[in-house]
Amino acid sequence: MPEGPRTREVPLRRGRLWLEPQGFRFAARGGSASSGRYCRYDDITHLGTVKGGLWIGTRQGSVVLHRSRFEEADDPEWLADWLLRTIGRSPAGDEQLARIASIDDLVRSPLPRVATTVLAMLCGLGMWLQFYQPFVGEVAAFAPSLVAEGEWWRIWTGSLLHSPFLFPIHLLSNLALILGFALLVERPLGPLATTVIIGASVVGAMSFSAFAGYEQVIGASGIAAGLVGAVMCLDLYFSEYLPAWWRLPRRMFISVLLLQVAFDFLMPAVAGAAHMGGFVAGFFTTQLVAGPALRRSPQPNWVKLCCAAVVGTLLLSLLAPVPLLRREGGAMARHARVLLLVPNVTALRYNEIAWRMATESDATHEELLIALEVAERAVYDSDRMDPDILDTLAEVQYVVGDQQAALRTIDEAIGISLGEKYFIQQRRRFTGERGWEDRPRSPRLPWILRNPASEILQAQGIEV
Repeated sequence: MPEGPRTREVPLRRGRLWLEPQGFRFAARGGSASSGRYCRYDDITHLGTVKGGLWIGTRQGSVVLHRSRFEEADDPEWLADWLLRTIGRSPAGDEQLARIASIDDLVRSPLPRVATTVLAMLCGLGMWLQFYQPFVGEVAAFAPSLVAEGEWWRIWTGSLLHSPFLFPIHLLSNLALILGFALLVERPLGPLATTVIIGASVVGAMSFSAFAGYEQVIGASGIAAGLVGAVMCLDLYFSEYLPAWWRLPRRMFISVLLLQVAFDFLMPAVAGAAHMGGFVAGFFTTQLVAGPALRRSPQPNWVKLCCAAVVGTLLLSLLAPVPLLRREGGAMARHARVLLLVPNVTALRYNEIAWRMATESDATHEELLIALEVAERAVYDSDRMDPDILDTLAEVQYVVGDQQAALRTIDEAIGISLGEKYFIQQRRRFTGERGWEDRPRSPRLPWILRNPASEILQAQGIEV
């Protein structure tokens, strides 16, 4: 290997490498010295050998020289040593070597990954709750109209839920991104700064979703996008603090991001605005919090306060919907009133809350009158064509003590369903032939899936 500053070519099996007085130049197979990629020695931010070969980090990106490229097995170690000695001979070489040594210390003792690990566990818990208690989706999904009416916790809890219909793809893809980018964010920045970035990503994702007009959003993809933004920010503005092998190839990274943006906004089921909001928030928040963390300086008090605010708000958000999940009558009635106030609520959503209030909650008579109003709204919005929704109205009427109204409504459901056994048994309960608590088992499938042809014909006014 060369021992001085004069230009020398390092023999490689694939590609060509020239060591020049002020920098090195690398070209792929068949390239010439004039066409190769050039990097000055004083632009090197970190270098080191690993099992795969030699990694050289620069302010513009990183260069990877795999061990298989070299003629001899120990050539990567000789080249790394030569580059370090060349840097040391420059006027600012001692300072540059000190920064490289501090990065080596970071590699040996990375900061713990507490924030992203806890986040992954909460996402897993949220998915389990959605299967164990599906009502979680109703009370915790992010819905801008409900947040505006006081259900603020949805800003945070919506990021912890994922689609049961896309299980496990939706959950695992987000967790893979979060835990993967945690290697590049939380290892150098630590839990405090990463928690602030996650919190900002949540707010950014949900804010952009609200501005985009989304009616409902769930998923941690906004947080994942925030961590991607953090990685981009670190590579653009703080590359001198990062190990060479913790950085992604910049051109490839940007190309993949552009493809992802195109995919997000072309796919109707993907919340592209949430991804964009998370990315923007993560990027700019990282600019604010990364410096002290990377320099291993104590975090400013405002970062600690922001971290405490994120953790505190998250804990309160996890506790706020508990009364709803416990089916407390007052909480259910408040939620029902909110549903009556906001636009674009489906008949099925009205139906669910009315049914749960009548059959699962400890609601008082006054609170059940709210359930009655919600059930009537569901029947009206479904044009009195869905016997399941009529059954809910009949149930609420029966529970509030209006037996005659319950019988009229259930008879209507029996007529539409052509005498389905469940509705007949409900009528027997309303007449007293079955006990008050002897409610027949509800059909497992909704009406349109049990008898879709009848639903379509009825909607067209054709007798069946």
